[in-house]
Amino acid sequence: MLVAEPPETSSVRAWTSFAAPRRMAGNDRDPSSTAESTLRKWLRSVPGWSAGRFALSTQPMVKGSERSKSTKTEPTKAAGSSASSEDAARKRKKKTGKPAAARRRPRRPDPEDEAAPVLSGRLMAATLVLAAMAMIPFMGIGKALERDKNIPSDTGEWKIGGTAKVHVTLVTADYNKLNCYSDKVFEGKHCQYQTETQAFRPEPNAPIDDNKANQIQPYRTHGTNKLIFIAGLWATPALATRLHFETPRGVAENKLARFVAECDVRFVGQMKNPGIRWSPTGKWIHEGDPLVAIPTSCKILAPENT
Repeated sequence: MLVAEPPETSSVRAWTSFAAPRRMAGNDRDPSSTAESTLRKWLRSVPGWSAGRFALSTQPMVKGSERSKSTKTEPTKAAGSSASSEDAARKRKKKTGKPAAARRRPRRPDPEDEAAPVLSGRLMAATLVLAAMAMIPFMGIGKALERDKNIPSDTGEWKIGGTAKVHVTLVTADYNKLNCYSDKVFEGKHCQYQTETQAFRPEPNAPIDDNKANQIQPYRTHGTNKLIFIAGLWATPALATRLHFETPRGVAENKLARFVAECDVRFVGQMKNPGIRWSPTGKWIHEGDPLVAIPTSCKILAPENT
C-alpha cells in the first residue's frame, strides 16, 4: 500500500473521492500497481507538491486482528523482562540479606590522592624523645637525675709545719693570670710583686723560664673553694707536662679544659693580708691571711674522679 503525507487535509479527501471509483472498477490489472500510478499522477497535480515531502511505506499490510496480537505481545514481553529482573533482585536479597543498592560502598580514593601526614605517630614520638634528651641537661631535672660525684676532700691538718693532701681547681691559663703581692719570703718562695706596682727582682743565677718554681700564686680548693697559696705548683712534673701540651698562649680561656690537681703539700708559713689579683687587668683585693704551702708531689685526676 502506498502511504503519503499530503500537505493539506482537503487534498487527502480529494484523493479518496478520486481513487475509490477506480478501485471498485473491475479491471484485470494489479490493484496495488494501478493505485500507485494513479497516486503519483494525482500528486503531481497537487499545487506545491514535491517528492521530498512524501515517502512510500514499505511496511506490508497487516490485518486488524494480527495488529492487535502484536501490540498485546510487546507489553507482555516487557512485563516478563521486568518480572525476571525483580525475581533476580529478590534472590540476591535472600542470599545477602540486603538489597543490591544497599550493598554498594563508596569508592575509596586512590593512594596518590590521600595527603601524607606531616608527622605520623612514630615520628612524633621520636621527635619528642630527642627534644627531651636535648633539654634535660639544661634544666634542673638534669642535675637531679645525675649521679652524685665523689668530690675529693682535703685531708691532713692545715697548720704551719703540717702536711696535707689538697685538691685545687685549675686551667692552664692560671699560669699567667694569678698573682699576689707581699714582701714576705718563705724558703726562697715569694709573690711576683712586693707591692701593688713593684715586682720582685729575679735572682742573678735563676733560669729564664723555670715554670715559676719559686713564685707563690693564689688558688682555691676543689669543692670547698678555700683560699690557699701554693709555691711552684706549675714546676711539678704533672702540671709542667699539662702546661706544655695545653699551652694557654694564643688560646681563648673558654676553649681550655678545666681540671683538678691532687697535691701533697707541706705548710711553710702564713701571709698577713696579702694582695690578690685573679687576672692581669683585675683589681687587687684582700681575703684575710692565707697559709703558704709547697707541693711535694702532684697528679691530675681523671675527669670521672673530679
